[in-house]
Amino acid sequence: MDKISLMSLEQLEHQLPLAQNSLEAVELELEALMALRDANIIRVAAMTARLATLQQEEEGTKLSRIG
Repeated sequence: MDKISLMSLEQLEHQLPLAQNSLEAVELELEALMALRDANIIRVAAMTARLATLQQEEEGTKLSRIG
């Protein structure tokens, strides 16, 4: 921030488009990472549900063997 306050008008006019392009690139990467996060949340939820189902089935099998 200190460097920005020392920049001339010409320097700012030159640097601003570069900074905006850099920001857009970061935003695109962030969107991609958020999509990966969302996909992994769904995957973990599906795996958790499947695990619970298998555990219930296993418990049911054990109980039927005992009874």
